[in-house]
Amino acid sequence: MPISITPIGDSIVVVGGDGLWNCHVHTNDIGAAIDALQARGDVGGSGIGAMGFCFGGHVAYRTACEFPIKATVSFYGGGIPGSPGDGQGPATVDRTPGISGKILCL
Repeated sequence: MPISITPIGDSIVVVGGDGLWNCHVHTNDIGAAIDALQARGDVGGSGIGAMGFCFGGHVAYRTACEFPIKATVSFYGGGIPGSPGDGQGPATVDRTPGISGKILCL
């Protein structure tokens, strides 16, 4: 599944097969990554999901708050109830009403 990820990130890890692929992309623009996935003809299924551990769990949760993510799993999402510290508005937990898909927090 060779693809160019230059528009969406600087590295990618892809695992899977038999029609089910899991991709891990390092990106500074989650919206662009989602748009790029949705534009691909070989990306199907019922939606895009997000999963993360620790800081990544926080990022996955916040992504679910701000984008149309079908399902999200946040493992040990550090700092979700606290201030984001990035000068970009309310704490992540206060953005929870924006979640439109399913979410599991562990």
